[in-house]
Amino acid sequence: DLAKMETNLTTDLQLIDDNYYTNIFYFWCDLLDIFLMVGTLFTLAPILVFSTLVIGFISILLPKYLKKLNINATNRVSVANNRFLNTIAKWGSGLGELKRYHAKKIFPRVIATSSSKLEDSEINKMRIITFSQFIQGIVDVMGRVIVPLIAGILYFEGKIKFGAIVTASYFANDIFNSLWDFSNNINLLNSSYDLRSKITNLTKIQPEPTDKKDPDKVKLIRSINLVKKFTDGDKIEYPDICIKKGEHILL
Repeated sequence: DLAKMETNLTTDLQLIDDNYYTNIFYFWCDLLDIFLMVGTLFTLAPILVFSTLVIGFISILLPKYLKKLNINATNRVSVANNRFLNTIAKWGSGLGELKRYHAKKIFPRVIATSSSKLEDSEINKMRIITFSQFIQGIVDVMGRVIVPLIAGILYFEGKIKFGAIVTASYFANDIFNSLWDFSNNINLLNSSYDLRSKITNLTKIQPEPTDKKDPDKVKLIRSINLVKKFTDGDKIEYPDICIKKGEHILL
């Protein structure tokens, strides 16, 4: 299947590169930044670290619940692209027949329909990513407000100095910036999970089948109620055939 092979070698690999390999580096950078900032915040007041870790845990946990949505959205793009390429290949090879029967107008209509479905899958993917970022943003704002608020309460209780409030606010802002990027990177990494598994399976060396059928043992070829359906509703019905071994029949 040429369309399927082209999808695997182009669109799927591009999606994996955009959603996985491009983000895996930033994933580890953000994680390192979070650990360094939390360690610095610990020197000011342990309770600030505790509140940061609670909100951070919620932020990191969110991608787990959004994983399925992101995977499905990415898979839809891959499937829609495969169908689009398949439509071009099959209908393009039949242009001669369309011209012969004066049915050329159907070709652009079918291509436009398939192209529209591919575009819809891309839009749906961006909608899911935006929704994930929106949910993540709510937790991010909570963290940016709560940590400085706790620092202010500690100041009025005389447990920390005023400069610590400014410092805590700065580090909390940096931590939740990194958490924002970290969680978004997790969403993107998760979205390519199925595609990475598929490509990994395709690159494995497949063992040769041990149960190859001997063509000399085929005694009969038969088709019953064979129908080819098209996306516009048209269909071609083929007659029932039965070809026995040794017979020569022109189809």
